[in-house]
Amino acid sequence: MDVMDFKDFMDCQLLLLTYKVYSTLISLHSQRNFYMQFNPEIFKAYDIRGLVRGDLSEELAYRIGRAFVSYLRSSSYLHDDQSVVVGRDMRESGPLLSAAVMRGIQDEGVSVVNIGLSSTPLFNFACANFPEHAGGIMVTASHNPAEYNGFKLTLGTGLP
Repeated sequence: MDVMDFKDFMDCQLLLLTYKVYSTLISLHSQRNFYMQFNPEIFKAYDIRGLVRGDLSEELAYRIGRAFVSYLRSSSYLHDDQSVVVGRDMRESGPLLSAAVMRGIQDEGVSVVNIGLSSTPLFNFACANFPEHAGGIMVTASHNPAEYNGFKLTLGTGLP
């Protein structure tokens, strides 16, 4: 039997978290009259990523914020008095999408720690090094061209 190395483990964890938020988003469609159309192909193995014009919208960002909190609650990752961290990169669409994500989180009754413009390592540090943070969403498309944006999801452990 092969031993899974740390990178393979992280790849599996990222895929699992993205899938669970996708599943929660689909579930919320039927439970709360949450119907909207979106491209399921934006849910990648490591994150949620797509074209700003066409794949992403404020409404989708809002619902991702709500679905993330719903997932954290249902999986017992979110405890009383914990907040969710939100950061963004320098992309032009970042302020609009991060504001929508924060509204979604707050509408689920959870406080937001808005770290604003930041790098992904700083965002991960904010999620992992403060026990009052249940996790976070980073609005970024990483190395992709400017016409893309997306969302990286992280648990309070700093792991995806």
